[in-house]
Amino acid sequence: MQIDAFTILLFGLFIKLVLGVLFLIFWLNDRRGAPWFAWWSATYFCGSLAALLFLTLDTNTRRIEDARAAEIAAAALHRTEVTA
Repeated sequence: MQIDAFTILLFGLFIKLVLGVLFLIFWLNDRRGAPWFAWWSATYFCGSLAALLFLTLDTNTRRIEDARAAEIAAAALHRTEVTA
């Protein structure tokens, strides 16, 4: 069975979204006791945004918008090199 990069990014996106929502709910329930829940929620949402930008890349044609999306996603993931 072969698993491609799209499938891994898609399921990673779903997992990050679920964890981001859960941490957001935990933070909303106890805002004063655990502010780090909000920080973890924000990082998971940023990771979800980066995965979504990588998923929107079109592999057949390299357009300027695709290069910009790759640069934004790489910056969000703190990568130093973008291969487009």
